[in-house]
Amino acid sequence: MRERALLVGARLTVDRAADGGTEVRLAVPVPARFPAHALVPVREAAPVPVRKSAPAHAPPPP
Repeated sequence: MRERALLVGARLTVDRAADGGTEVRLAVPVPARFPAHALVPVREAAPVPVRKSAPAHAPPPP
């Protein structure tokens, strides 16, 4: 991840999170000449269907 961030001039930090997890931050610079409208998607992608499954702690069905 760090190597890829460097390729685009980004800054990547990986630290311990307060809750015991890991916090990953990526700051990617945007050139001043970059048109602001290019940051807004032209159309939204189709929603990805979510498959419902039983919770991990639920007993298997009979």
